[in-house]
Amino acid sequence: MEFTYYQHHMGEDKVWVQENLLGLHRMHCMCYSCKKFEPDSPKENCKIARLVYAMNKAMNITTPVWECPQFEEVESEE
Repeated sequence: MEFTYYQHHMGEDKVWVQENLLGLHRMHCMCYSCKKFEPDSPKENCKIARLVYAMNKAMNITTPVWECPQFEEVESEE
């Protein structure tokens, strides 16, 4: 397993990540497929998503959500 050290957010400390997972957190996070996820509108955003994001910012980490009791799948555009 190989790791790389990079700056995830400008102005923040560098972080370590498995090279094969770099940039894939959105693909593995249920929030990006949920109707309740409104990251550009904090007041409308899901409470769970707000708390996860607050912890991520405070600790300079990335935690994709793999299980959630509030999940509502976004309708497919197919």
